[in-house]
Amino acid sequence: PPRPSVPGLAGANLVVKVSTKPRTSVAQSSRQPGAELLMAQPCGTILGLMAQDGWEVTPTDGQAGTFEILMPSVRYEFPMGVVSIPQPRFTCTVRDSAVHSGEYHERLSGDLVLQNGDGLLNVEPRFFGRKISVSAAGWARCRVGREEDCVRMVAEVELGLQVPKVPGLPSVMEFFVRTYANQSTQDCTRALAKGADSLHSDQGVSPAAGDAP
Repeated sequence: PPRPSVPGLAGANLVVKVSTKPRTSVAQSSRQPGAELLMAQPCGTILGLMAQDGWEVTPTDGQAGTFEILMPSVRYEFPMGVVSIPQPRFTCTVRDSAVHSGEYHERLSGDLVLQNGDGLLNVEPRFFGRKISVSAAGWARCRVGREEDCVRMVAEVELGLQVPKVPGLPSVMEFFVRTYANQSTQDCTRALAKGADSLHSDQGVSPAAGDAP
């Protein structure tokens, strides 16, 4: 699919692109049956299961596969400084996918576009004596599927930043974007693996049910 329209990206003076490695989390109690059950759900249900880890997912047009997503606020401390952001808000458009490769079965892909990037990032470089506000614009394409008893996700991220002319600040921001992209992707797989276990449990299926006489 073509990339979505991203408001504000053209005005950035630093653009960071990240391709995460595939991140996986095991469905701890339900294993492969739970992962398969998760992938059998509608896209909106799968997205909604991420809400249990602090995400807020609101359908805007379920038929068109569009949602609004609020992610949790975060604070990252690095040797170079501290970066914190309040809840970033995204529009999200999801579509079904049926890509197979070996043990990997892809279920959906989704495009997230940042909506509240103006002054979103608060930066405290250790080499600079005050806080700095940085505006952002960007998007991510995420692919979600399963690999045996694991939920798997990979993301392609492009984030544009309006970075003030402070020596060393671009390095801080690039390190933050790469860290945040990879950590968020891992957090998503963890939340969805928990969701797989919850769905499986709600069906009243115990892993040991077949052992009963």
